[in-house]
Amino acid sequence: MQHPMGSQSLLLDEYLDEFEDLLSEIEQTFLDLKENSDQEHLWDCLMRNLHSFKGSAQLMGLDPIVSVAHGMETLVSQCRQQGEDIASTMTELYFNCVDVLRDLADELGVSGTCYHDVSPVLRKIDEIFHI
Repeated sequence: MQHPMGSQSLLLDEYLDEFEDLLSEIEQTFLDLKENSDQEHLWDCLMRNLHSFKGSAQLMGLDPIVSVAHGMETLVSQCRQQGEDIASTMTELYFNCVDVLRDLADELGVSGTCYHDVSPVLRKIDEIFHI
């Protein structure tokens, strides 16, 4: 019989691999969208990937990652609804979110938990759209 911690560690390793793959895909789609903001399929792809990213974090019980991913969904959704091009302030904030997510993944990989305070980046998202 396998030790429960071993299977949890394996699950975490698999999650972190998926995390990096999906986050890289999200980044690339965002960059593609920045160049071609009139491409509906890119908006759809970005939202679908963010939703999947958030969902897998939810299944793992990783609330800080869920919160940031939800904030990124809000950021993209608001921009899309307002029909705005992706401004440099949004780009900076978006990649700030990506950096926070990578910090959380690093913390998760080292300690098995992520308690990094994500409230500063979430406040910035709220401020940009006055949510």
